[in-house]
Amino acid sequence: MHSVLFSLDHIVIHSFGACLAIAILACYFVLVRLGKSMGLGADFASSMLTVLIISGLIGARLFYVVEHWAYYSQHPGSIVKVQEGGLVFYGGFILGSIALAAFCRVRKARVLDVLDLMATAVPVGHAIGRIGCFLNGCCYGRVSGSCVAVSFPKGSIPWSEQLGEGMIAPTAVRSLPVLPSQLFETALNFLVFGIMLLLFRRRRRPGSLAAAYVMLYGAARFTVEFTRADPRLHVGPLSIGQLISVVLFLGGLAATVAMSRRRKECVSA
Repeated sequence: MHSVLFSLDHIVIHSFGACLAIAILACYFVLVRLGKSMGLGADFASSMLTVLIISGLIGARLFYVVEHWAYYSQHPGSIVKVQEGGLVFYGGFILGSIALAAFCRVRKARVLDVLDLMATAVPVGHAIGRIGCFLNGCCYGRVSGSCVAVSFPKGSIPWSEQLGEGMIAPTAVRSLPVLPSQLFETALNFLVFGIMLLLFRRRRRPGSLAAAYVMLYGAARFTVEFTRADPRLHVGPLSIGQLISVVLFLGGLAATVAMSRRRKECVSA
């Protein structure tokens, strides 16, 4: 784990912040390349990404702060330290989607086309962002004896949590081995990205890619959540992330069925 990549005098470069910057650049590249085929220029992609970055970071951070309010109510100054990690994807996704719809209204762009474009670009950025989570030590998995399990050093988030739960002694130099849930999600996001690129080339109906994305990612996230052990809000046996995944999956499925029926009605007419 390398939560800090390097420091120069008073300038500290955190691995999470660095991965976030790389993720943004990757998303921009995809938006520009694919946006051209939809008649959307680089200027539109830049404005769109700016809206997504601002709204996404605010939503993701707010969701994380709410989940960990017991800590942030005692340390309010830490709320703005986004570069150190602490973002919940679904919070950013929800607020980002709302902001993007408003952006399309102002720019008089077709909302479904833009959502399809966003749905294709987001997975690659999300995959890179999860690498930042791994380097930062957040979003870690449950204790495991698996050959893929990893131990985090003293002072890391997993080490501190395990110490607080009495799972390790204060003299322990490493945490107990945990599953690298972050990297599982990185792999799944890259897989989703590959599928979205294939679907993008075959897109026939506006909104079909957005529906496909929420189903694909919803299923992936629901599965990965079972491997995680970091503190999260739960409703019964399921985490909030899993409940949102189910809602998004069903919403995407309903949208796909509705679009398919509408297409059949148009053909028969």
